[in-house]
Amino acid sequence: LSEPPVVRATALGEQGLLAGLGQGALWLDSSTVNPSFAREMGAACAARGGRFVDGPVSGSKGPAEKGELGFFLGGAEADVAALRPLLEAMGNSVNHVGPVGMGAAMKMVVNLLLGAGGAAFVEALVLGESLGLDRAKLLDGLLGGRMVPGFLTPKKSALTHRSYDTNFPLQWLHKDLQLVSDTAYETGVSLPTAHAAKELFAMARRAGLGEQDYIAVYEAVARGAKG
Repeated sequence: LSEPPVVRATALGEQGLLAGLGQGALWLDSSTVNPSFAREMGAACAARGGRFVDGPVSGSKGPAEKGELGFFLGGAEADVAALRPLLEAMGNSVNHVGPVGMGAAMKMVVNLLLGAGGAAFVEALVLGESLGLDRAKLLDGLLGGRMVPGFLTPKKSALTHRSYDTNFPLQWLHKDLQLVSDTAYETGVSLPTAHAAKELFAMARRAGLGEQDYIAVYEAVARGAKG
């Protein structure tokens, strides 16, 4: 499910899933939500006699199709053990990172790196092009190198052809960065780079790029560079 309000409506609505939850039933929420919201859903589930694990995934369309997703799980050890065989059929990495809310916490960390890393890379690309460097040579020289995160390597074709078939929609990474910002506010942590990345993705979304792959943020930076 896309975001916390949708999860809340699906779970707590008049005909929501918690209304028909059996005693001792186990709910795994693999949505990307903020930790405080995951704990809220965990408490609501427990109040109805159920068990809850927050288990967001790492990986987008390609890994999902190949059964290579990664899971970050927050919940009781016994509940995680019950889920593990199912998750191992969908992914190749199942990590129990703590009690309820900690799976969501780990996903906040991961998607901060995804958003900030992607933003920094496209800015570097635009700078290189402004200095007269050929984009193809920039991509060949940077992607796969020590200075660039590995998750950007599969974006080479998209950036070469400026065609952004969607694996992870830009609008949802913007949403995730907003959740990172909300979480930082709740915990009193200052994250200036995260907030800057969030605003860059907001600008790209307002430019009509929301349904394209998140690396289409390049287009927003490139347009801005030209004034």
